[in-house]
Amino acid sequence: MEDRAERLEKAGKNPSGYVRQFREITLGEMTPFALVLDRWMKDRESYASHSVISLDRVTLNHFGRYLADVQDAPKPPEDPIAFLRAQVIEDVPDMVLGGFAEWLMNKQSLSPKTAGNRITPLKAMWIYAIQNHILKGPQPVDGRYCRVEKESREEGAEPRA
Repeated sequence: MEDRAERLEKAGKNPSGYVRQFREITLGEMTPFALVLDRWMKDRESYASHSVISLDRVTLNHFGRYLADVQDAPKPPEDPIAFLRAQVIEDVPDMVLGGFAEWLMNKQSLSPKTAGNRITPLKAMWIYAIQNHILKGPQPVDGRYCRVEKESREEGAEPRA
């Protein structure tokens, strides 16, 4: 940590943010998505098929793009998974997590069923992280909005904006 802080200082950058973030991660006060993704994907690859892993990556790409979009990034990230890995889980409000399904349907034009399928891997990742004491519960990602949206479409009602 000291070497990295020294390099940042020599480059004319303030190392205090790096030192604070390193300390918070080390003490378990902050959790980078990279930590959860690495452990979950390693576990997942031990039992899931290649096609399931591919669909997981599709979800992670969508989620990375979504987080960039809600953070008003000037342009979509070239590598949405790398962008996601750099995010801190505790910095993503539940309200933002809850908006993912709506974003998939409204901005990506996915059907409610497909949006629900995209959310499923995130739910699995969160459950894994909670069960392995990486994150504290409850699990904030769910697909309730997709079910409500589907029911309203089936009844002939206009979709919510």
